[in-house]
Amino acid sequence: MFSTEFVTNYIHRYGARLGLAVLAWIGLWALSYVLGYDRHASLWFPPSALDVALFLAFGWAAIPMVWIGAGAPAILSSLMLDNSIGWNPICLAVVYGAIHVVSYGGFAWVLNRSRLPRDKIDHVGVGFLWAPLFCGIAAIGGVLNLAAFTNVTLAQALELAPGWWIGDLIAVSTLTLPFLCIIHRGRFGTPFQAETLNWLVLTTVLFCTSSYLVYLSAGRIPVSLEAYLQLLPLLWATHRLSPISISILVSWSELLFVVRAMLFGVGEGAFEYQGAMLAIGAITYVGTAIPTLLAERSHFQRLASTDGLTGLMNRTSFCALAESELARTRRRGGILSVAMIDLDHFKRINDTMGHSIGDQALKKVSDCLSTVVRTGDLVARWGGEEFVVCFPDTALGSAMEISERLGGAITTLSVGNGTVRAMLSASIGVAEIGDGESLSDAINRADSALYMAKNAGRNRVLSADLPSLSTVVA
Repeated sequence: MFSTEFVTNYIHRYGARLGLAVLAWIGLWALSYVLGYDRHASLWFPPSALDVALFLAFGWAAIPMVWIGAGAPAILSSLMLDNSIGWNPICLAVVYGAIHVVSYGGFAWVLNRSRLPRDKIDHVGVGFLWAPLFCGIAAIGGVLNLAAFTNVTLAQALELAPGWWIGDLIAVSTLTLPFLCIIHRGRFGTPFQAETLNWLVLTTVLFCTSSYLVYLSAGRIPVSLEAYLQLLPLLWATHRLSPISISILVSWSELLFVVRAMLFGVGEGAFEYQGAMLAIGAITYVGTAIPTLLAERSHFQRLASTDGLTGLMNRTSFCALAESELARTRRRGGILSVAMIDLDHFKRINDTMGHSIGDQALKKVSDCLSTVVRTGDLVARWGGEEFVVCFPDTALGSAMEISERLGGAITTLSVGNGTVRAMLSASIGVAEIGDGESLSDAINRADSALYMAKNAGRNRVLSADLPSLSTVVA
């Protein structure tokens, strides 16, 4: 089925990762077995989360890693218990590996198919909507495989199915992201925050305190109340930590529940424990969704407040910030000036050299303005080839000097293709906002000065006279 060359290339590229993945699978399986409350049952099953993370990181190349990893425990158990390997353990291992490949490989495929750049929050939601289905497939397949190749009866196996399903679901919901971060660290910018350590300590202290209260109550306080107390700091942390840090914090909370169950036993309350752990696991969704929503809101705010071509503020955003700056300046008794800037002969550049060169000119001028203005000055694209600058705490004379520097910097720019180049220049009008004058009136005066500069020959800076008091009052 596979050529020798294909196998050789796979081993050469993925051999080390295959070995590490199988060892990790066996180690996590052993941890689940040690922390389990029955020979075939554990409150959670971390290897399932490892399967999803491997498929998300390596795609189809994860098939041998998952297949061999999932099948290895059956072979090892047979060797430890019977000192031999029969056909039943081999069949159990092969089929169990195939079940995990189909179930969690399918889940990873659905996640990748839903990863749309404009719908990140939908991608987060898809995981938690589809995870129960694929974990259910793995659980049903696993217990039927157990009934087929071991001495467990079908009735006994079916009784295990709900616990297996919830155990896999808890692990997939909480551990997939931390495992993926470990396997594929390049996908994550700031995976772990130092602040998380403080939250780990807080969560542990709260868990130990609530567990002690449950112990003192002799069962009168339900585990669900203990889970609720764990949810409170986790919900708080979702607004302060990254998705990876939240996943680590949630995983730690889940581990505390599992260790407690191992130490004190779960009795008939296994499903109550798993229900509490599943509720805590849902915080992973919240911890991932909130930063995603905030990032998307920030993205759309940037789109709404910036000019798409130049990256400068747009007219609406500029007016809002400039009005706030004007109010602040007047409270302090300061002075504020504005400048209108218009590129000379821009229509000629567009008509003779093309709109792409015109766009190039706008981008170069916007970069130049951003570089030359002072920290605290506001720069925006007003519309077309016009730009506007607000100079806080700046009188007309100083604003004229800065505007002269801006005009001089623009004259050093050129645009074009190959040997055909066009030098750029701009006409600039400057106005100081008078007492009681509105921002829009001052901008109109600067615009009038701008057109006076154009009529005077372009490539120059002119100022507008301050309005008379009667004009402002009128």
